[in-house]
Amino acid sequence: MGLTQDERDVLTLLNDCCKKTAVHDLQRHIELSAARIHDIIAALEKQRYIEVLELSGKGDDWYFHTSKVTPDLLNDELRVPPPQHHNPHER
Repeated sequence: MGLTQDERDVLTLLNDCCKKTAVHDLQRHIELSAARIHDIIAALEKQRYIEVLELSGKGDDWYFHTSKVTPDLLNDELRVPPPQHHNPHER
C-alpha cells in the first residue's frame, strides 16, 4: 500500500522534528488542518515510518524517519538538506 500525497508531504517534513511543535511547523509548509496532520502522524507512526526519540532526557521528544523510509517516499519539493554542523575551530 502506497502513501498518499498528504502522507508523503508530512513524512518528508517530520524527520528531525520536535514533537511539541511538529503540527505548527508543518502547517507553515503545507496546507492541512491540525487534526489531519495529527491523523497522518499517528498513521505513519503505526506503520513504522517514523519513530519518537527522547533527545535531551527532559521530555523533549523528536520525530525521526526509520530505515523503512526511502528517498522515493519523500516529496523532493519539500525536502530540506540535512543541517550542516559547523565547527568554528575548523578552517
